[in-house]
Amino acid sequence: MKLLHYFSLKNFSYVYFFFNTASAIFGAFYLILPFHTTILDVFGFVLMFTFFANFIQIIQMKHEVEFKGSLGKKIEKLCNLYLKFVIIGNLLMFFGNFLISNTYSNKLFDLRNIGQTSLVLFGYFSILLTGLRLSFLNIKYFKSNDSSEVLKRANHASESTPATDPADVNIFNKKNILTAVKFASGLIIGILLSYVIISPLPSFLFMVGVFASQMGLFLGFVYLASTFDLASIKINRKYARFHKTAIVASSIITIICFLPVISTPYSIIEADRNFGEAFGSDWRDKIDSNAQKYFLQREFTLPGYFLGVPEQNSIVKNHI
Repeated sequence: MKLLHYFSLKNFSYVYFFFNTASAIFGAFYLILPFHTTILDVFGFVLMFTFFANFIQIIQMKHEVEFKGSLGKKIEKLCNLYLKFVIIGNLLMFFGNFLISNTYSNKLFDLRNIGQTSLVLFGYFSILLTGLRLSFLNIKYFKSNDSSEVLKRANHASESTPATDPADVNIFNKKNILTAVKFASGLIIGILLSYVIISPLPSFLFMVGVFASQMGLFLGFVYLASTFDLASIKINRKYARFHKTAIVASSIITIICFLPVISTPYSIIEADRNFGEAFGSDWRDKIDSNAQKYFLQREFTLPGYFLGVPEQNSIVKNHI
């Protein structure tokens, strides 16, 4: 029990605050002064840890924070807002980077890319700044309340205030119907995307599979946030089985969406082996030194996935 105390939200809020801050600062430096050193790999680890740690933070909040009083209610609202920012932010980063990749200039801050750049920046920093704000409020919460007193007040409130029976909740109101339609649509789309990712497709659908796999990491976080959102909904006992089934289905979709990025290291090794068989094991030495600077120094980077690949000062001539 003493060991678990060290991993409590009260202690780990400072860790979450640090990693959200570090990811935001790293992201700003990456965009302003692109770098390709080992620090880039460190940045990738920090970024992924931060994204997943924020979900752990939400789980801890559900167990350790009393959502009462002005500060408690503010934390609860921000917690729900964070999940929505994860969904919207990841979709914005994907479409922003996709649109930038279809322009002749690959400069993130090119005036022609101002709209696309705004999507990437808003998507990335909205997630991290909300996570940062959330961890800051948790620190403030535990500083202003003794945890034992909070627990006593929570127990007293649960004893004095009768819990709402889920069976008494009217699920056939406009809000709940819209929520059900939203999650049902998301699950149907997720099932289709999962099938596209893991199943062999006919040649005319090949690019659909490539496109879905490229979206994999973005979609993984979208469905992870959706699963958390779905699990937080109070449901009538009559429909509890459907609710649990939907949560399990959403969790499976999340795992499938993460598979492409998990398999990336193997894909890189396999591609390098195949390239060596076709062009010789010394194919890297045959690259002209003047052209070498235009090649990526790393086949794949997590910061590049979310924030785009820095331009290489290349000159694009069209309509030649």
